[in-house]
Amino acid sequence: MQKYKIKKISKEISYKVWQKSKNSSVFNNPNFLSFFNGSQFFGAYKGDELFCCWPALIEDSEFKIPDFFYYLGPFWSEKFYKTPNHSKFSLTNDIYNCYIDTFVEKFKKIHFQLHYSLTDIRTFDWYNYGLKSSKKFTIKNRYTALLSNLQSKKSEDLLSNYRYVRRYEIKNFDKFKENIIITDASVSDAADLYLNNYHSSNKKEIDNTKRNIVKLIDISKKGYGEIIAYKEKKTNKLIMFSLVFFDKLNVNLLINCANREWRNKGIMAWSLNEKLNIYKNKFNIFDFNGANSPNRGDDKHSYGAEEKLFFELKYDNN
Repeated sequence: MQKYKIKKISKEISYKVWQKSKNSSVFNNPNFLSFFNGSQFFGAYKGDELFCCWPALIEDSEFKIPDFFYYLGPFWSEKFYKTPNHSKFSLTNDIYNCYIDTFVEKFKKIHFQLHYSLTDIRTFDWYNYGLKSSKKFTIKNRYTALLSNLQSKKSEDLLSNYRYVRRYEIKNFDKFKENIIITDASVSDAADLYLNNYHSSNKKEIDNTKRNIVKLIDISKKGYGEIIAYKEKKTNKLIMFSLVFFDKLNVNLLINCANREWRNKGIMAWSLNEKLNIYKNKFNIFDFNGANSPNRGDDKHSYGAEEKLFFELKYDNN
């Protein structure tokens, strides 16, 4: 008989755990996920005690991760963190195995990402251990870039950690500042600006990306984040916008894009420095959300961000 049972739980129960969890982010916030179709929440219980919550977005019996999402996966309760270290491995192993058994039975495909604070993936790696003909989890290393301890930093501390070229761009941009205004961008204009930098000829993929951006911008205005946009005074055209989301301690940079002309003038570095100087008074961690290609990784680390490993896992029942 299993010690632990997986039960479907309400958003409200899951959110109470999320509020005190060390693995929480905006992307696994039950209230945030409720804006998306197919949100479901699964709790791991021992008797009446809830140890872990696993939120998921389910569509056609498959786990889905929307565009621009990170860390959509389990988070552990305060009860778990009070467990003695000598018991934690067996507890996590047992609970993860219960989740796996439940999900493999119920769903055709399982796709999730672990929060970067959850690095022990052995249970998933060991699933069907030694059974060569049995299906396994596909595990992929992913990276993000973090600026930590923001609240202890002064403006000059941030600047001194930037690569020289970023400091130069910020200083050089002073001569262009009078030509731009901060503005409330229309959702459609912001999505179009992003797609102008988007390298895809697949119309279905482009349309889906646009819908996702529009939806995320709309959700950000419900208290989960904000859009910061700039227009060129002369033309009144949108030239840059950033979409950020917040959770308890973190600010997450989901989208940051500008047209080529203004990007070449240094608006990206200048605007990011502006944001960091605002957010350091409110949050302790700035998460660039992804550093998984050579150019993006190099750019994000040029601001002094530290790499952070996290894992993406998939299981296909078909």
